[in-house]
Parts: sequence; structure tokens; C-alpha cells
Amino acid sequence: MAKRFVVPQIAVIVVLMFSPLTRAQERRQPGAVYDFDKKGEKSAPAPRRDLSGIWEPAKGAGDAIQADGAKVMPSDGKPEHELPYTPEGRKTFLANKPTFGFTQVPSALTNDPMPGCDPQGFPRIVLHNFRTSQILQTPDQVLILYEFNKKWRVIWTDGRELPKDPEQPGWATKDAPPS
Repeated sequence: MAKRFVVPQIAVIVVLMFSPLTRAQERRQPGAVYDFDKKGEKSAPAPRRDLSGIWEPAKGAGDAIQADGAKVMPSDGKPEHELPYTPEGRKTFLANKPTFGFTQVPSALTNDPMPGCDPQGFPRIVLHNFRTSQILQTPDQVLILYEFNKKWRVIWTDGRELPKDPEQPGWATKDAPPS
């Protein structure tokens, strides 16, 4: 007889506990435009976001940093860590002769800039040497100042074409910065 009353009471308590969660999924933010509101409209580019500020790894300097790549996807030869390369990407990956990781070669055979103390470039600087960094954003560029090794990166957002030869960059505008 007690079960007849206890089971329905538990069911009512469970429904009351989860009802705010289900209502939260339906709640709409005032002024927000949702995809399902735009019937038949063409999508537009994503809005520009301002990334300006000081950025650092969530768990402090040194988190997720190692010479073999990202901590969760290291270059260790394991199939589960193999990146989904395109054929051209795979060819480029194999053309590199790194001094760290699963595909490492002796220093005398490397084409890796790191042993010669040359800048490591992107994205390696973010994976291997990422520490606190500052991002400055203007309408024409995004400037990333890396605290570690005092390096910087400029990403032009003014619509200029990319250099035809990455080894000898040249921009289409006269007011481009000196190389």
C-alpha cells in the first residue's frame, strides 16, 4: 500500500526537478535572432568579434605545451592521434624533417628552424611556446604579441591579397609595411 503513494510522489518530484531544465532549453534571449526565425533568408558572414585582450592557457603557463605537439594530440605515431590530412597536407607533413616527435631526424638532417634558434612560426609557436599573449585588433589588422621570446604576428584584415610567394612576401598596396 505504501508503494502506491511513494512511487507517484517520486515521479512528481522528478518532474518538478527537471522542468526548469527543460524550460531553460526553450528560453530565448531578448533581441537575439535564431536560425529558425530566418525562413528562406540567405546567411551572412559571421559578425566580427573583438579578440583584443591578454590571453593565457586556462590552466596556467605550460599547460598543453610540449615539443611533440598538442598534449591531447601528440605526434607519437599512434593511429588515434593521426591527423586527417589531405593528400597535399600529408605530402607537406612528410617533407618536414623535425627534431622532435615521432618523425624526428638527427639534427644534421633536419630542415627544422628550431635547432638554429630561428622563429618557429605558426602554429608551432602556439603549441610549443604558448604563454601569456596579447592580442590587439584594429579594423585593418590583428596583432598578436607573444610574451615568450618577444615575438609578434600580424594578420592583415584589410582585404589585401595574400603574397604569391610566401618566401618573398609582397603586398598589392603601396602602404604595406616593409618586409
